[in-house]
Amino acid sequence: MRGDKKKGPLKKGFDPSQLEEGSIVSVNGEDEDIYIAEVLEFESKGGPQVKLRWFYKPEDVVYGRQVWHGSKELFKQTQVSDWNSVHSVTGFCKVHTLEEYQDLDLVEEDDYFCRQAYKPNSGEFVPDIVPVFCVCETPYNPDRPMVECEDCSDWFHWSCVGVRSKDTRRRGYTYTCTSCLMKKASPDTSEI
Repeated sequence: MRGDKKKGPLKKGFDPSQLEEGSIVSVNGEDEDIYIAEVLEFESKGGPQVKLRWFYKPEDVVYGRQVWHGSKELFKQTQVSDWNSVHSVTGFCKVHTLEEYQDLDLVEEDDYFCRQAYKPNSGEFVPDIVPVFCVCETPYNPDRPMVECEDCSDWFHWSCVGVRSKDTRRRGYTYTCTSCLMKKASPDTSEI
């Protein structure tokens, strides 16, 4: 688990004629924000139209953005779609699984990830439970660097356990969590 991703440049030269069903695209909103959607179908009545199924951003769902939401996190949904001008589409995007996103060496401007689906009519998430990590017991956020305990293999946010970036760059650096340090320091009373 890494949180120290490099950001790549925005891609230029989008050609709407390359759109096809299943494409993941960016769309400029009226508020100058970028929205991400999947192309479902096309229609040419009244000008070229594209039916889009939107991905939700954390701030657009029930409870809003939380500390564990990554800056590039989206929620897939299957219930809401609408028709838009093909010319509102500004480029292609990639929505990865969280695991695929973690494996990227370079995160481009058009890279996003999704670990849950969102049902806007009920406010439910699928899956409704995600694994939690660290002493703060929050889901993984790829924007927050983590370190693995060499003894128990649990993961901890650098900021929660006082690890600094310069510590992790030292040759041979290892981390042992407080629980494992306490176990090592305690005398073994099982043989008494």
